[in-house]
Amino acid sequence: MDSFYQKALDMFASQVKNWSMASNNYAALQKIMTRTIPCGEMTVKLQCNPARIVSTTSNLSGEKIEKRACFLCARNRPPEQKSLPWNDSYEVLVNPFPIFPKHFTIPALKHSPQQITGRIDDMLSLARIFSDFVLFYNGPRCGASAPDHMHFQAGNKGFLPIEYNWESLSESLGEYILEYEKLRVSHLNGYPQTVFIIESGKKEIIKTIFGKLIKILSSDNNAGYEPMMNLLCLYDKDKWRLYIFPRRAHRPRQYYTQGEKQRLISPGTVDISGVIIVPRPTDYESITEEEVWDILQQVSVTPEEEQRIITELKKIPYDF
Repeated sequence: MDSFYQKALDMFASQVKNWSMASNNYAALQKIMTRTIPCGEMTVKLQCNPARIVSTTSNLSGEKIEKRACFLCARNRPPEQKSLPWNDSYEVLVNPFPIFPKHFTIPALKHSPQQITGRIDDMLSLARIFSDFVLFYNGPRCGASAPDHMHFQAGNKGFLPIEYNWESLSESLGEYILEYEKLRVSHLNGYPQTVFIIESGKKEIIKTIFGKLIKILSSDNNAGYEPMMNLLCLYDKDKWRLYIFPRRAHRPRQYYTQGEKQRLISPGTVDISGVIIVPRPTDYESITEEEVWDILQQVSVTPEEEQRIITELKKIPYDF
């Protein structure tokens, strides 16, 4: 076992034991309500997690972000929260408001905007080190509660349906876009959220295809921002699998609706990977299959945009 990985696991055990905030919230996580709900050809989980209300309802306007203290910067973190430096650029923290049984946040040491450009190599490297975890990235307008501070997150494998059901989902919904000896690019036809999957045992190939995909996703509508997206990455059986979820909206209209039709759901990578975080018990109890499908489709790109991306991906020449 990689020594750094073991140090991270040891830090997790120590923090959950000795830091009361982490101890209480991880204990509470074991008691929260969950239920499954059908969603087309797949099943999603609902997690009633009141502790996530702060993240779900975060005001991410530029003015609000500028005025609040960044909770990922070392000077603003609780003194009880320990860190483990990695690669002179990041540090590993135990997330005190967990979704996963083991949940890490991995912020950059330097306060810099949430932006994946120039960072995909870091994500792939971390996915290989944290081999029993999935790494994920929420874009600055796609679920990141700290859009002003670059960070990844990591959670246990075997928790997100799109990961642990991958073989069956790939067989029933998967369609190959590019398929070569060292590379496979596919998408899921019939998944409520548009998703593209890059698989390869060669890091440089993943990076190259991801870079080309970023250019395909970019448009004049981005107004200087990176394309809206969420990323999920894992390393398994000597290869990486990178899921890219292109987005068109941060939150669905139900989030802003008043009264009983309101649903306080703000989808990030975890939600669109099959575990919907629902802070309010009323939403957890009443939300329907139709609403879940509608919410996920609202934040996804349109079918027309998905087809455009597929057409452009097919034009990528094989020169690996």
